[in-house]
Amino acid sequence: MSITHRFVLLCSIINPMIELALADSPLARKLCKEKQLDIDYIETSAMFADDIKIDCPESLLLLHNSVWDWSLAHKKAVEQKDALALTKKRLELTKAPFFSIHIGFSAAKVQFKNGMQALSPTLERGELLQRMVENVKELNSILEVPLLLENLDYVPAAAYEYICEASFIKDLLEETDTYLLLDLAHAQVTASRFAISIGDYLSALPLNKVKQIHVSGPRTQDGILYDAHEPMLRRDYELLTSVLKKTNPWVITLEYKKDEGETLNMLEQIQSIINA
Repeated sequence: MSITHRFVLLCSIINPMIELALADSPLARKLCKEKQLDIDYIETSAMFADDIKIDCPESLLLLHNSVWDWSLAHKKAVEQKDALALTKKRLELTKAPFFSIHIGFSAAKVQFKNGMQALSPTLERGELLQRMVENVKELNSILEVPLLLENLDYVPAAAYEYICEASFIKDLLEETDTYLLLDLAHAQVTASRFAISIGDYLSALPLNKVKQIHVSGPRTQDGILYDAHEPMLRRDYELLTSVLKKTNPWVITLEYKKDEGETLNMLEQIQSIINA
């Protein structure tokens, strides 16, 4: 375990207070410039990490996904799309205390278009898990910060097979000694698609591994729940409150990018849950 790993883990024991973050967006940067944000971090992603220090020079940063259209199912995922070089560069730019990526995808080559689309065949579950384990272990051995893997929202397309199953997520985290970024909107969507309760889905996940939580409001369209990144509703706050009784995250990130008033209100409500 690196010095940075030990430092983060030690801090989580010494200072159990959960910290608060907001996802990077033009709105987040506007609020940052106007000094309206009373939060601990802005969570940036991919190429947006390259210039965030210009807009928010004093903000502490988190890094989520250093590259896009990228899959852990690729035989050499760490080399694909300059993933390792860009990860190192963006970790250096952000000074992020940990790094998070998606648990994805079920095909080696993918492209995002209304969900992640597979550009190559879906792998069989065993081969997929083996490839992901190898790639995550390699990445984890190189990085100087803890690695968190995020659960995704199931979409009935080739790129999402197996990876949203709680048992797959549990196996991957246990075999790679990594942590879970629990996205509660993703979890709600997956549970709905799998026709099980959100409680049953969450109970099957390795909640002891949760070190970060993403929150936002999913919505129903044409009878299907989807990851909408809309304002949180009462049920979303209640779910977060319930999950916090079973987990010990370092950070909660609000993933919302639209309305200023809604953003500030949600951050206040999340902080009140943290402080309760």
